[in-house]
Amino acid sequence: MHLTERYTRVDRDQLNYEVTIEDPKVLTKPFTQRTTLMLREGARLREYSCAENNMDPAVYEKMLKDPGASFIRGK
Repeated sequence: MHLTERYTRVDRDQLNYEVTIEDPKVLTKPFTQRTTLMLREGARLREYSCAENNMDPAVYEKMLKDPGASFIRGK
């Protein structure tokens, strides 16, 4: 997997964020997501975690071996 992140400062209070994920074993083409980050006085940055999509390594290994199978929990 190859991940490229780009942060572009637009002005004093704004950053553009872009991430591109390339993984030919799992994805048919590169995936890009973009968002705008705004500075707000008094705001504190926190680490983002997406708990519902965190998968254990064994599930990821199964996905690599059989990309077409369903690995949704409970199914």
